[in-house]
Amino acid sequence: MAAPAKTIRCALCGSSNVAYRNGRYCCVSCGARGDHPMSDAELACIDQALSLGGDSAELAALRRRYPRLRVR
Repeated sequence: MAAPAKTIRCALCGSSNVAYRNGRYCCVSCGARGDHPMSDAELACIDQALSLGGDSAELAALRRRYPRLRVR
């Protein structure tokens, strides 16, 4: 059985369209480049909101912080 892959998200916009090239993370959506993707704690918060749903204030805060994060 294969291990589940970890989603990598851009620390700037929240997009999951991120590539790892030459030791740096490059966001295809916003063009940001950096040494580190989104932190594990922030990623866990987003994953929880996406899978379980969150309260409206939490979801609104995530939408403001990460404009390309597809949270409804």
